[in-house]
Amino acid sequence: MKVESAIPEWLVRERTIPPNMPTNFDPPFELYTSRFPRNTKDLVLAVVGAQYPSASLNDGNAIKTISSFINLSSSSSRPGLHKVAAVMDNQGHSNIAVLLYWKSKANHDDHQHGWFLEVFYPTIDRFETVITTEVPQGAANLRETMSGPIQEHVYWGSLARSTSAPSSATGRRVVPGKKNLVVIRSGQDWSVAAPEERQLYLNTMHPVLIKGMDFLRDQGDQVGCFSCRFMEIVDPVTQKGGTDQTFGLAYFDSLASLEKWSKEHRTHLEIFAGFSKYAKKLGDSMSLRLFHEVLVLEPEQQRFERRETANRRIRFFASQYDLNELE
Repeated sequence: MKVESAIPEWLVRERTIPPNMPTNFDPPFELYTSRFPRNTKDLVLAVVGAQYPSASLNDGNAIKTISSFINLSSSSSRPGLHKVAAVMDNQGHSNIAVLLYWKSKANHDDHQHGWFLEVFYPTIDRFETVITTEVPQGAANLRETMSGPIQEHVYWGSLARSTSAPSSATGRRVVPGKKNLVVIRSGQDWSVAAPEERQLYLNTMHPVLIKGMDFLRDQGDQVGCFSCRFMEIVDPVTQKGGTDQTFGLAYFDSLASLEKWSKEHRTHLEIFAGFSKYAKKLGDSMSLRLFHEVLVLEPEQQRFERRETANRRIRFFASQYDLNELE
């Protein structure tokens, strides 16, 4: 299999960390990455959401209002892509959110709507996409082209070579960013799988994936993970699931912590072992689509804000973890 580097030549930096892959590594399966225009300086990912005490109190008004923020914006400042997702957290709270992507920070800065901010502004050398098929996911929809099969695999991927107080009146909290905070969005899409493959995924891979995401959510502090939400893509109008698309959204204190969890912890080893068996059994007929986006952020490339409504029935959240951990 002929492969190319995930790193465009204009983003290559002198190596400061030795490669994890052996010389002349032959990838066991194909992965692809997005190719953005050479003049791309940065991207924006924003998570805009609301938290209800329970699903029964979700009257749909929050998501309608968030959607109106998009529709009321000028065409030049609207996000290039948005997806609606939901999760019931381990406290029993119902969370609904919209993930929005902009092609540049300048476009996002013209977009002034929103209740809370959980926004990331990675420069292009601090952002990576990896996809198992040539079907784009997430920020890859904003790309110029797709690569061919790439040489670099796992979470260090190409990044290691290209990275160089609340108001009591409003219930508003803003938390400063952390040096080299890592944000990973890792997605799964089995919506086009044949019935036999779908059943195989739900019976083998999905359970171990949930187990791993639950560990990061409940015990992530053991491995340097501040927060993890395992969310389902939902219908933007009805807010109902059944799309056969999920993703984990996690925040790690460093790329090294993410890599150590993925290489050494039993929960991720079980996920990877499950995928290896799955891929080996299906071979070229596998239609499961997997992807990840990894951001390594400077403090000024992050913004976390949380607001609470007067009746406290809805929280417009900045994050699901204890914000004190980041202060």
